[in-house]
Amino acid sequence: MSGERGLTLNRPGRRSWVRSPDGTRLNVESYGPDDAPTVVFAHGWTCSIVFWTKQVDALLADGRRAVLYDQRGHGGSGKAGPAGHTPEALADDLAAVLDAMLAPGRQAVLAGHSMGAMSMVAFGARHPAQLRHQVSAAMMASTAMNELVIRNRIVPLPLPLAVPEQPRSPAPRWRFAAAGTALLVVGLALGAGIVIESEPAAPAAASVAKSALWADMLDDDLPILIVVGDYYIYGELDEHGDVTRLVRDFNVGSSAELDELMKNDTTLMSRYMDLDLTYLPTGSAFALLDVLRVLYTSNKSVRVVSMSEMNEADLKSSHVIYVGYISALDKLEDFVFASSTLAIGYTYDELRNMDTGELYTSEAGFPEINHNYRDYAFISTFPGPGGNQLMIVSGTRDAGLMQAAHALADPMFVASMEQQRPDSGKNQPPSFEMLYEVTGYGRTNLDAMLVHTAALNYQQIWGGVLRQPPVD
Repeated sequence: MSGERGLTLNRPGRRSWVRSPDGTRLNVESYGPDDAPTVVFAHGWTCSIVFWTKQVDALLADGRRAVLYDQRGHGGSGKAGPAGHTPEALADDLAAVLDAMLAPGRQAVLAGHSMGAMSMVAFGARHPAQLRHQVSAAMMASTAMNELVIRNRIVPLPLPLAVPEQPRSPAPRWRFAAAGTALLVVGLALGAGIVIESEPAAPAAASVAKSALWADMLDDDLPILIVVGDYYIYGELDEHGDVTRLVRDFNVGSSAELDELMKNDTTLMSRYMDLDLTYLPTGSAFALLDVLRVLYTSNKSVRVVSMSEMNEADLKSSHVIYVGYISALDKLEDFVFASSTLAIGYTYDELRNMDTGELYTSEAGFPEINHNYRDYAFISTFPGPGGNQLMIVSGTRDAGLMQAAHALADPMFVASMEQQRPDSGKNQPPSFEMLYEVTGYGRTNLDAMLVHTAALNYQQIWGGVLRQPPVD
């Protein structure tokens, strides 16, 4: 049943009560015309519909419809039924809301924050057919879930979702906590991974794809692997054994390294806990979108993994595109700087030119409020040991990283890079590095200026001789 009194938000709308399969009564509220494009919002742990107030106002001003629901045990919804608060129960709740609030044949955009985003992923894995019919795109913010990026596959055509067949135990409450910064994922469908449908290539992306920087990578038969730089985080425990905060330590980059640390000092076992979590900087998501615009001009499938899960064998069997901070290069760092004229400085916010002694220091770590700052975008591309190509899309911080991706996706920037390439050009695959000084404001890249470029030497990187196929 529905009515217009007692709505959570003081705006014209409609309340509906939706029953989940286990009997839990969900408070669902709809604002805006029923026939307008719809966004369905799923809030996070300990939040409620009120969390989305500003987003609702923005959608209503644009003539769109917002559907919001309180998660079970939250806000105006009832106490959780027999299924409890498991991911499966949250998935079924979302499925019930979509069925109740969307007319036959209509689709919605899903937006989830923290636990709401996890509900979306669980929904995709549990109800893949419903997802394909009722969801057109999705956005996830400030969330952290095991294997979100690790176990996804991005392909240019819609395919059935492949869900890993693994037993999964119910997640404890603290696993639903938001960790790290925002991660945006835009796609046709979500499951245990992500499937994004390719749209007709924009003229700019199609033009860039034909450039010498991209063409060989997009025209051959090798698969493309995107490696996203992530950061391992673990939990600090209080005297009761509860997680009180999340810790990022550059000296502890994986579960194995935390285990090793605890073996050497057993007193740490009562202080820290492996949460099996990693996070991505905000800039990685926006940079990834720029890169994908170029990749989807081809018919190639694209696989995405996090750096912490990258298989070293991929360095020979796939074209590898790294997207992330310089500080998250991890396994790739030695190869990237083996032939470079640049070296990491005292921190990862600083690069040093070994020929001139010049320092390039990012100011993005401590930007002044309402002032612009200096950051650096780093681009490197060179042949791999298996006839493949590596491309590094990186920066010292967000502004630099986003500028690097923008430069590789913008026709004018790409044309400029082609003209300023210091390597031998058309006679061999691209093998050079470029560093741009970026003007940033907030988390936005405003403009950039080339400050360094140098050719790279294959033998110094891999220790062998570059082998090229004969020219017809």
